Amino acid sequence: MLSSATLAMNEAVAARRAAGQETIHLGFGEASFPLHPLLRGALNAAAGQTGYAPVPGIAALRQAIADYLTRTRHLETTAASIAVGPGSKPLIYTLLHILEGDLLLPAPSWVSYAPHARLAGKQIIGVATDDSDHHRLTPQALDDALERARGQGADTRILIVNTPSNPTGGMFARADVEALATWCRAHGHHTDQR
Repeated sequence: MLSSATLAMNEAVAARRAAGQETIHLGFGEASFPLHPLLRGALNAAAGQTGYAPVPGIAALRQAIADYLTRTRHLETTAASIAVGPGSKPLIYTLLHILEGDLLLPAPSWVSYAPHARLAGKQIIGVATDDSDHHRLTPQALDDALERARGQGADTRILIVNTPSNPTGGMFARADVEALATWCRAHGHHTDQR
């Protein structure tokens, strides 16, 4: 059985701390900052609500997200187009099950993406990135991966992109996002720049 890279990292951090070494833990997506007082108050107020929330998320929260996107990003959206989940993993896993096609996956990428895609029956085509340019995801790298995918009989229609990247920490500039959107449009894929 393969060991989890994230659990191994957690154990390494624990060992460093036990040895008295000051360590900032970036291995898990858990905040080490104090809870904001407004959030603490909202959590306390909701502590008595023990029933299941609606599947797409609490209506007031979905409306607040839609309002925020409209106000700050000028995206005309409604609560009906927003889904809220208990973290990105179950949402990405669900998307991989309902979206058609195989997956273009930048390398390196977060450890859950490939297993989720395999469980969803997707073929995974790695998209090479390079440390020398901070693991930028370039149209050329996508072209190379797409050519390889076609040679393997894959029907690539899904591309997972996250910025800042986990695990590299790299961030895309606006020009990078625009180049990716142009590439996707040229290859018949819909993109939504946010």
